[in-house]
Amino acid sequence: MATILIVDDEKNIRTHLATYVRGRKHRVEVAADAPEALAILEKTDIEVVFSDVRMAGMDGLALLREIRQRRPEAVVVLMTAYATVAGAVEAMRAGAYDYLVKPFALDEVGLLLSASSRCRVSGARTARSAARSSSRRSSTRSIPRCSACWRRRARSRPPT
Repeated sequence: MATILIVDDEKNIRTHLATYVRGRKHRVEVAADAPEALAILEKTDIEVVFSDVRMAGMDGLALLREIRQRRPEAVVVLMTAYATVAGAVEAMRAGAYDYLVKPFALDEVGLLLSASSRCRVSGARTARSAARSSSRRSSTRSIPRCSACWRRRARSRPPT
């Protein structure tokens, strides 16, 4: 299974989410802030990151951008209780795989883990290639994902 990093300044959210993800047989690392998360990324092969947007110091969007530079193949999901359309658009343009609005159902996390697993398997080479060439593109900073992954993801998500 995958190694998941959960970054949130609220301990109860980290603990609750980590317990759920471990129950799905994934390995879990937790961090209370972005610098701690980056230290974990340096020494652990993290495949999926769930990060809060609003944190002291480096926020979730800055962390996302740093992860994109260091680990372009990692799937990053941002979580926030203060959702705005502009914030969601900025996150997706910066390369977020998805954007969860707190409070969210743990089933949503399970669906994201399943969908991101399929996308990681089929699109890892595409993501690395896109990251290398992203500096040449000025119109967008998002990493293109394989269209097959998006079609599977769309079918797997419950209607809102």
